[in-house]
Amino acid sequence: MKKVLLTLILSVSSLFVFAQDAAVAPSSGNGPSKGSLFVFGTVGVTSEKPAGVNQKSSGRFTFAPGAGYFLTDRIALGARLLISQQFASGQKGGSEIGLQAFGRYYFLQDMFSTKGGFFLEGNLGFTSAKPQYTDAPGVVVPGSMSTFGLGVGPG
Repeated sequence: MKKVLLTLILSVSSLFVFAQDAAVAPSSGNGPSKGSLFVFGTVGVTSEKPAGVNQKSSGRFTFAPGAGYFLTDRIALGARLLISQQFASGQKGGSEIGLQAFGRYYFLQDMFSTKGGFFLEGNLGFTSAKPQYTDAPGVVVPGSMSTFGLGVGPG
């Protein structure tokens, strides 16, 4: 049963949702066009139990929706949200929330399909986390941290 549940969770967590609003702007048939909106996102669950006698299980649930807007047929701007919750042996762990802005440049749209193509993305984000960690056996110490991120990558 655990293997079936894990397989189902992994299958669902790897889904990406994409949508185009055709009513916003007429499409030329070669991928997204100026004025098009798109949404995407991920849902993930991880769980682990280290080998050993007194080892406790832990994991994380993550939800990360996003949306974008095509300024031109090849340039899009958008944002994504990150919400994450950690857990350990059935107890609530730390949490994390973040916001990221991104810009994308799409290329090779005509070569592959009418659905889109590859893109290069640059992003800038902020994340606030409140992790909880164990200082000594049985003593949980709450913490707090904020991070800024800058990234570039293909998609």
